[in-house]
Amino acid sequence: NFTITYHQSQSDAATNLNVIANPQAYVSTTATIFCRVEYLNNNTCFEITQFELIVNEFPVLQMQLTHVLCAGEVVTITADAGFDSYLWSTGETTPTIIIEEAGTYTLEVTKTSNGITCTATYTIEVLPSLPATIDHIETTDWTPDQNIISVILSQGGNYVFSLDNINYQTSPTFYGLLPGNYTVYIRNINGCEP
Repeated sequence: NFTITYHQSQSDAATNLNVIANPQAYVSTTATIFCRVEYLNNNTCFEITQFELIVNEFPVLQMQLTHVLCAGEVVTITADAGFDSYLWSTGETTPTIIIEEAGTYTLEVTKTSNGITCTATYTIEVLPSLPATIDHIETTDWTPDQNIISVILSQGGNYVFSLDNINYQTSPTFYGLLPGNYTVYIRNINGCEP
């Protein structure tokens, strides 16, 4: 035989104003909530009580969620420090894991604060990065100092090209070359070995 309403201040609870309309959907930071308990159909007899609403911070990862696995290598993924527990879809429970195969992995992190454990699950993508395959090389305009080399790949992808393995360019064509032999280096933009 009671009506219960929730309020953000004691004065609102005393006057029964500014009722929190839907307590199940109420969103707040840590706060004191005031509860007005009154006899059904009688706003003159009521009591006010209060309780602390404690809202913990959601465990947020600041780490990169997409990684590239170069051919023949492994990738080390390290989650942010400061969580109470880590659980990878591989079964490992450390902040750092070594991945040998491309795929989708999940990481569940937990953080306990104020006696409450909050959990968050993140998806980490490990993408394969294949080395470039040269279909053929075209050379044109053989002149004393304005020769051209164009590299034609057999597959698409995001690659950069170099003649000295130091200075890379996005274009597969090199201009203004002197006659001679050249080695073409191709590296994907993910930093894998050329």
